[in-house]
Amino acid sequence: MLLPLGEEIQLNRNDIMYKQLSTRLAGGAKTIEKELPRVIVDIREMNSSLPNLLDRVGILVIPVTLTVGDYILSPDICVERKSIPDLTQSLKNGRL
Repeated sequence: MLLPLGEEIQLNRNDIMYKQLSTRLAGGAKTIEKELPRVIVDIREMNSSLPNLLDRVGILVIPVTLTVGDYILSPDICVERKSIPDLTQSLKNGRL
C-alpha cells in the first residue's frame, strides 16, 4: 500500500489525526510526545514544600480539593501524608 508523503490519515483512536511521514527521509520518523508526569495535590497541601519540589523536578502539579488523601499518583494510588503526632492521634481516635 502506498501513501503519498504528507498525507493525513485518520486512525480509529479517539479521532486524532496523524500525519504519515516517510521514515526514509532524515528526521521523518514518527515521534511520540511524552506527557509530563503529573500528581493531583489537595489544595490544602499547597503550603507545604513538597508540591514546590515536585514542580521543580518537572512533575506537573494539579491543585484540587480532594475528599480522600493528599496526593493522587494514579487512578489506583492515593497518598495521605501525616506527621508522626497526627498519625498517632488518628490511630487513637479511629480516623485511620
